[in-house]
Amino acid sequence: FLILIAFQIIGGIIFSIHFKVNGFYSRWSDALFNGFYQSISAVTNSGFDVTGHSIIPYAHSYGFLLVIMFLIFIGGIGFPVIMDFRSWLLQKIKKKKLHQLPFRFSLFTKISVLSFVILFIGGTIIIFALEKNHMFQGSSFSETLITSMFYSATTRNAGLQIHDISEFQTTTLLIFSMLMFIGCSPSSVGGGVRTTTVMIIGLYLFSFLKSESRVNVFGRQIDNNDVQKAVIVFMLSLAMCFTSVIVLTATENFSLISIIVEVASAFGTTGMSLGITADLSTFGKVVIGMLMFIGRIGMLYTLLLFVPKET
Repeated sequence: FLILIAFQIIGGIIFSIHFKVNGFYSRWSDALFNGFYQSISAVTNSGFDVTGHSIIPYAHSYGFLLVIMFLIFIGGIGFPVIMDFRSWLLQKIKKKKLHQLPFRFSLFTKISVLSFVILFIGGTIIIFALEKNHMFQGSSFSETLITSMFYSATTRNAGLQIHDISEFQTTTLLIFSMLMFIGCSPSSVGGGVRTTTVMIIGLYLFSFLKSESRVNVFGRQIDNNDVQKAVIVFMLSLAMCFTSVIVLTATENFSLISIIVEVASAFGTTGMSLGITADLSTFGKVVIGMLMFIGRIGMLYTLLLFVPKET
């Protein structure tokens, strides 16, 4: 709690100074309010804004975007990972005692960080390749790279945007939907099927192709029960989102890609939309609301609600 509050305060101060110095707001009171609001929105991965334009006005402020991405990372990487890094940092600062063993990061931290990095870099490369001659045509290499990095991060967590996303190609919107479906790490502020779930399934497939009966990573073995849970959670989540898309295409008068983005955004609790949310029917809004609820608490915990407790 204190670590997250600290990052929100630091981010709020940086954003407030940025807004005032660069003339986005003439009064310090407005700069402070919007600075802290954006900082809290990024760390909590809520994606809320008070301007009605997300962070589109700051699309060319690269320093601002980099800080936003870092705050999104802090909120979405998972609380156990943050505590692991805290313990590692404290050990580095304090003098080592002779009997103290070298600090070892937990397997959860290693898998969470690895999956986060793979998805971030992979998403950046794919978005860059798809849009460099379309949405980003005429932009410099650095601008295209920063923008691709930003959307790779925000689609899995915060839902903040610096463009009207309806201007992206349908293929890119499908990539966005995939990233939103995956979401961020377990025990974090975000939703989705979770990065570790996808990572474990990927490791399981790799082990299967190598004809190995066990899933091993970082010199550790992942329990078969955990692999089974990952597969079940992924398949049930995919089936639920697919069913939701089918149902909404029958009840709502919107394009298929708009509904896919809406469903993936709801399950990943990112908040991105092609602008159809307000015009959904009451039934459609209930479906989206249920997806947000299940996506936030997790499919596994949702299933446990219906499992009889042992007496």
